[in-house]
Amino acid sequence: MPAELRKTLLHVEKTLVEGGRHAPQPLLMVAAAAVVTSPWAGKGFVEDLRQAFRMLRRVSANC
Repeated sequence: MPAELRKTLLHVEKTLVEGGRHAPQPLLMVAAAAVVTSPWAGKGFVEDLRQAFRMLRRVSANC
């Protein structure tokens, strides 16, 4: 089952002044997140989740 990408979020924060002092070089912090469709939606209790976790591992390797 291929994972469908539903949402993405990219947050970039640039700090120029910290503690009242100007930074000699701006500090850049970046965070990224993604939401994929749930492979378990509508299936009720699933005894063996190994196949789904293998699929999610491949998705995260491609990011």
